[in-house]
Amino acid sequence: MQLSNSTEMQTKKNDMPYYQPNNPKSPSAEELNEKCKQIEQSISAAETLKGDNNFLNYIIRKEQVLFSGIYSQIFACHNHQEPDSTLICRMFQTNANIDPLNDVFLKILRFIGRKSQNIVGTYDIFYDQTRRIYLFQELANRGNVLEYLKAGTFVEPTQAIKWAFSIWEAMDFLGSIGVAHRSIRPKHIMLKTNPLSGTMIAKLGSFRDSIIYWNRETGSVVTVKKSPWSEIKFANFQAPESFSKDDGGAFDPISADVWSFGATFFYIIARLYPFDLYKANDIPTVEQEIHHRINSSGALKPEAKKWFMDLLNVDPNKRIRFDDIVNDPWFRSEIN
Repeated sequence: MQLSNSTEMQTKKNDMPYYQPNNPKSPSAEELNEKCKQIEQSISAAETLKGDNNFLNYIIRKEQVLFSGIYSQIFACHNHQEPDSTLICRMFQTNANIDPLNDVFLKILRFIGRKSQNIVGTYDIFYDQTRRIYLFQELANRGNVLEYLKAGTFVEPTQAIKWAFSIWEAMDFLGSIGVAHRSIRPKHIMLKTNPLSGTMIAKLGSFRDSIIYWNRETGSVVTVKKSPWSEIKFANFQAPESFSKDDGGAFDPISADVWSFGATFFYIIARLYPFDLYKANDIPTVEQEIHHRINSSGALKPEAKKWFMDLLNVDPNKRIRFDDIVNDPWFRSEIN
């Protein structure tokens, strides 16, 4: 369900990418079973020394280090068969403890590949004899949104909403294949210059925390165990219902991703986290903080404030549904 311009958006059917029981507009259980089966039964990575793969076509430029961390490094690279593509190689060391044959993160990336223009494209994934992982992806030449904001760049709300639409489309694609991202935040929205128009486009990246949200055995959406409430001060754009004071319970990852989406774009436009992480004593306090920060933001029109209120509702049962996000009149007016 890819939308390329405003006319297509106006005529787009109200399809629902995430599963909803008894709703003919959502993907069927059979469709999700097939997609999830393909992901689950695939191999995470190919062997570098296997003769019929593409590994030897990649030239890793180890002198051009783009990132260096404890568990991985990112290098510039080139592929002779992709002369028009600017690529990176993310090399995960063995201490990253990524299983090259069964890691869900890698399986999801391999399945997505380059199927969605709104997700950072994955070209190939390999592993060597030491179980080091080589992840070849497209380069987001403008970095991530968090870096972009920290550089002091102001983002016009109209520009932010165009990026939001791109990320919504990425989530739309993920929902149709049974995947929830589980870590939508500014750091994981990558920016790239469109080579044709020169405009800056946004793509969803970093699937390290992504999950398969569909349980083929039960034919239902999985729930995720809540984290201790004490960890809410490290929320990283996670929904309030992701945390529990009694060390129990579970939450719906689809609705939680909707909150993360809203929190991310509120941060981009208002330059504020939706609530004060250190004053978050309970859900009512969080709700009060969210309302205060949205209502007091001078960067938002009244219609935008309503949109964010719907996205950031602390009650997942009252939160706006994913498919209704782009049907909001203000959102549509900004895109068009």
